[in-house]
Amino acid sequence: MRRLAQPVVVLILALTFASLPALSAPNSSLGVVTGSDHASVAQVAAVDGTSVYDGDVVSTQPTGSMRLRMGTSQIVLAGNTSVMLHKSDAGVYVTLVQGVVRFSMTPGSPVEVRALDSLVVRAKGENAAIGQLSLVSPKAFEIGSTKGDLAVTVGGTEHDVAESQAYRVSLEEPDGGAANPAGRRGAFWIWFPIALVAAGVTIGLVLAFMSPSKP
Repeated sequence: MRRLAQPVVVLILALTFASLPALSAPNSSLGVVTGSDHASVAQVAAVDGTSVYDGDVVSTQPTGSMRLRMGTSQIVLAGNTSVMLHKSDAGVYVTLVQGVVRFSMTPGSPVEVRALDSLVVRAKGENAAIGQLSLVSPKAFEIGSTKGDLAVTVGGTEHDVAESQAYRVSLEEPDGGAANPAGRRGAFWIWFPIALVAAGVTIGLVLAFMSPSKP
């Protein structure tokens, strides 16, 4: 009887564990910190080599900065900036909560930058692109490209930001239900061309992606 019971118990245990959710291995990292100064990952001080994972909040102090490498793409956080990292079917998307983020997007390492619920920034087509996104307010942002073209979708409408172009974009809410320029009623986004970036910032951005040691 014992000989019969033992295989039955083993079978029951096997079926029980098979029905449980798989005990997955630890989440694979989305990227790694390659430069950090007064910055944190998940509220822990970050150092070079720190791995980042799906759901992590990465932030910098007012005088801080951080550079993250995700495959061959990179992002650089300016001071007083906070982002959330998430894995997507295509790659990684970075949600800018506040501040300024600079990015280098390369083919083969898809990275999107998102903000303000309806804003999505990605490289246009299969080409590399380098640019910067700044949150000005809950209803305004600035976007520019220093290399390559960007596809910027906001409010369900896609706009192209060509290399060496920059825009300040703000949400306008007409009074009295007036129609917007597209002939529809309700809020709409207005695009204003602006100077790309100050020369010093442009140089700093280029050096940030060239330097292997500091952002």
